[in-house]
Amino acid sequence: MLQYNDYIRKRIRKTILFLIVFISVSLIYLFLNHNHFFYIPCLFNRMTGLYCPGCGMTRAVFSYINFDFIGCLHNNLLVFILLPIFIYYLFCCVKTYLLTGKI
Repeated sequence: MLQYNDYIRKRIRKTILFLIVFISVSLIYLFLNHNHFFYIPCLFNRMTGLYCPGCGMTRAVFSYINFDFIGCLHNNLLVFILLPIFIYYLFCCVKTYLLTGKI
């Protein structure tokens, strides 16, 4: 039984470390993009001149984080569907990893 608890503790430590790194990188990315207007270009838009379903997603997420929901709607409507699904999926992945050790 002691070994099982050790595995769970190791998984919890790995998960917390991953979340700290993920949040840190996200905040750095948010700071750089928000203040310096450095956005990832859309290759589909550059090649065809058309907007893909993902165009404006980065700007929409920044608006969502800053509670500018009108700006979020203006940039991309899909973020209101995809962001809650992504958060739920991430939660399920973390829960599965903590319980079984599998990703």
